[in-house]
Amino acid sequence: MSLIRFSADQAAGLAQLSHRPLRDEDIPAICGFPQTPEELFFAWHGAVWPLTPSEMRRILPLRVDPTTFLLGGAPVGFAALGSFKPGESCGLGSVMVSANCRGHGVGGYLLRVMVDRALLHHRLPHMDIYCYAHNTRGLLLYAGAGIRPWRIESRTAPDGGRVALVIFRVDAAEWLSRRTAA
Repeated sequence: MSLIRFSADQAAGLAQLSHRPLRDEDIPAICGFPQTPEELFFAWHGAVWPLTPSEMRRILPLRVDPTTFLLGGAPVGFAALGSFKPGESCGLGSVMVSANCRGHGVGGYLLRVMVDRALLHHRLPHMDIYCYAHNTRGLLLYAGAGIRPWRIESRTAPDGGRVALVIFRVDAAEWLSRRTAA
C-alpha cells in the first residue's frame, strides 16, 4: 500500500486545507456538493435528492465523527464514519467534495484524515470503504492510495437495477507501517 502523493501545485493548495468536526453552519454548503442524484447515491445511498439541510440533519445521527474539510476556511469536503462497531471496525461514508475542488488533492487529504481517525484515534483493526463500481473517481482515489478491494457485493441502484458495490479494506497494521515509513 502506498500513501497518496501530491504534485507541487496540489501540495501548495493543500497547505490551506484543514478539517474540523461538522458545524451546523457547514450543512448548507455541503448540501450543494452532490451535483446529481447519482453523486448523492455514491456518497449517501440513504439520502433523498436533492440533499437539503433538513435531510442531512435527519440522517447524520447514523454517522460517527462527521468532519468538514476546509480550504481557506470555506467548506470543500465532508466525510463521516458509518457502520461503527467500537473495537472492531467502521466504514468510511458520506464522502463528498465540492465540484470545483475535485482533482486537486482534497479527496486524498480527506481519505488520509478519515482513515487516521478510524485507525489511530478509535484504534480499530480495520476500516472498510464502500464504493459503487461506476464511481470512477472514488475507485481511482482508493486504488491510488494503495487500498485494495476486499470483496464485491450486489446492491440495488436508485433506478431499481443492480449495481456492484466494491468494498475496500484498510488494515490498521499495514496502514500504520506505511504512515511511519512515509
